[in-house]
Amino acid sequence: MGNNGLAYLTGLDARKDEVLTVSWGRNNQQCQFTLPKLADADDKSQWHQRIPVDCR
Repeated sequence: MGNNGLAYLTGLDARKDEVLTVSWGRNNQQCQFTLPKLADADDKSQWHQRIPVDCR
């Protein structure tokens, strides 16, 4: 986790949706969400995407 709760993820396959599960804390709290595929995964000019997710 970075500043203001931002996470930077690498190594994901941008050609398909990716379901991620985040776990934290002693009580094993969890949050699951889907990162959508990029509109055109072959377009190298769009190498990042900001996706807001609320895990509390």
